[in-house]
Amino acid sequence: MAAEKPDNQGGCQLSRDQLASRLERLEGLFTRMSEMYEKRISALEKEVSSVKKEKEAIAGILLNSRHQPAQRKTIRPSQLPSELSTEKAMLLWNKLITAGLIDKNYQPQISNTQAAIVAHIMARDLGIRNKWKLFGELWNLKHLSGYLYRALNQQQSGEFMNEIEKLLADS
Repeated sequence: MAAEKPDNQGGCQLSRDQLASRLERLEGLFTRMSEMYEKRISALEKEVSSVKKEKEAIAGILLNSRHQPAQRKTIRPSQLPSELSTEKAMLLWNKLITAGLIDKNYQPQISNTQAAIVAHIMARDLGIRNKWKLFGELWNLKHLSGYLYRALNQQQSGEFMNEIEKLLADS
């Protein structure tokens, strides 16, 4: 019997069926990898879209804060109601002042509906029950609860509320 001679490709000969099977397996792997990367790309695109929306919301907050009336009153920390001058309250005030939403006299530099949202969230975080009276007197605003009700019916207010939640978190 004559010994089989290896071909020029390393001594391995594959039949057409074997080659077709390997090609089919590689195509399957390629398809699964493509699907995996498409899902990841889609997730990243959604994340980018979310970040863009957050950026637009922050830009809107900053833009609105520039178009509000100047100071309504001058108040020193010692003149704040006791519920709004605690250590935790001062941390919240500082965050709001740094963000340009409240001025150094503790007066809102935002719309009345946005001010109502800030009052609501601050009061919740500080455990204040008489929030509307307290903030209404501080800011010389009547009907803050009505402004909050109006704000809750606007989509942009929901985005603003989320931004305030993030801003005041961990105080």
